[in-house]
Amino acid sequence: MLRVMMVRRATLLLLWVIGCGCLGRSFPIPPPQNVVQSVTECPPAQCPGGGVILRLSGVATAGAQVFAQDVSGPLDPTGQILPAGSARVTPEGAWQLTLGPQLDSMGVVRAVQRGHLVDLFQVNDRGEASNTVTILVR
Repeated sequence: MLRVMMVRRATLLLLWVIGCGCLGRSFPIPPPQNVVQSVTECPPAQCPGGGVILRLSGVATAGAQVFAQDVSGPLDPTGQILPAGSARVTPEGAWQLTLGPQLDSMGVVRAVQRGHLVDLFQVNDRGEASNTVTILVR
């Protein structure tokens, strides 16, 4: 009987800890914020399969590196996600990067498309990463 009560109490305590988020994963730095996108059509000579040039800017941790990757397109044959890019954050906390057409390992031009999802995250100088922010390309 005593053992059953102890198991119940332990179970209730575990449920309470999980419910309050005490065991949830926390990230040491926030994700990039105030993300602004600018989209222009990619010239057919640069993007034979169509697409856009995506310029992104925002605010992040000073000195960190912001990474962006188009997660809606097909993977490169080597498993890479393309297009992808990165930018160093200024001491003031500003960053900007451009995702333009990129060649994959087979020589195929890949470009961001309207309606694709782009993931953004940052890594600080200690190698700590933020969680991911996903934006929809308009």
